[in-house]
Amino acid sequence: MIIDALFDSYWYWFSAALLLLVLEILIPGAFLMWIGLGAAGVGGFLLLFPTASFAWQLVALAVSVTVAVLLGMAWQKRTQRTQEHGLNLGLEAYIGRTAVVSQDFVQGQGRIRLDDSFFSAYADQPIVAGQSVVVVGVGNLGLQVQLV
Repeated sequence: MIIDALFDSYWYWFSAALLLLVLEILIPGAFLMWIGLGAAGVGGFLLLFPTASFAWQLVALAVSVTVAVLLGMAWQKRTQRTQEHGLNLGLEAYIGRTAVVSQDFVQGQGRIRLDDSFFSAYADQPIVAGQSVVVVGVGNLGLQVQLV
């Protein structure tokens, strides 16, 4: 059969895996990667069993894609648990961060530089430009800071 001849070498599966992984980079969709990893698994299967029929290769593809998806889901769940999420927190994401005062505080209000942005800030103590402060809260006047 022609299809058996097409997939009689592990190089075809490894080439298909590489093509699918490159396509995943170019056209992100998070599904070509799993099929590509499954195709690489079939290439490895053919390295161990070079006379496997096309039917067994399809079984190996189904198993390796399933294993790749399950391992990927477990990895994603583990990384989501260990990472802090600052998404959609607004200014609250800056609480606990250290900043540098860019403008002297006059009557409790001034400006700080945090990362590559400047923010209005307020404090209960006099603070001058160049001092380091830590963000302790967020209010209507901006970020509440204290000296480090």
